[in-house]
Amino acid sequence: METGDHGPGTLGSAFEERHFTISEVAQMWNLSEEFIRQLVRYEPGVTEWVRQAPGKRRYRVLRIPQSVVDRLYHRAQERGNPHVQAECSLHQRRRRSR
Repeated sequence: METGDHGPGTLGSAFEERHFTISEVAQMWNLSEEFIRQLVRYEPGVTEWVRQAPGKRRYRVLRIPQSVVDRLYHRAQERGNPHVQAECSLHQRRRRSR
């Protein structure tokens, strides 16, 4: 692969796209952080870092790529989820403003 040759699904494209925190997605869709955590828990493409020292609690850091946010958003639209549909226009306006 040449430098700058990043096709869909390549490692380079994953680094180039925007990654959201749980809080950012929850705020963008007007949903709780816990609901978003459950929604992305087993979603392919979500990056998870886990740190746990002996005798201490486990810390998890999740980052959600733009492509995963888009996939979840479109899946909710297809299923007719009324709550996410209410947020659709807000999501589309934010995407266009970039």
